[in-house]
Amino acid sequence: MRQSTRTLLKIVLSVFLGLFSLPMLFFGGYLAVCFFRIHFTSAYYTEYSYGATALAWLGLGSLSLWAVIHGVSRRSYFGALFVLPVFVGLAAMVLIPDP
Repeated sequence: MRQSTRTLLKIVLSVFLGLFSLPMLFFGGYLAVCFFRIHFTSAYYTEYSYGATALAWLGLGSLSLWAVIHGVSRRSYFGALFVLPVFVGLAAMVLIPDP
């Protein structure tokens, strides 16, 4: 396989698998905005742990994105690192809309 083909394949793979990290990062960012909006304005505060949940979602999204970047750029350990973003991303797409 030529070097340019291999580089193009790595870029396409990282973009495709990186999309699975977006729901977790977006939802974690949304909850972080809600946390700051509730705590720094005089809004009604509900008993929901926005801060902890935002950190958990942002942490999972960052871990998933790291697995994609590390798996594509370094070594994928026979594709084992690519299972994490796909599994967690699909699980997040089911868990986020559920109340």
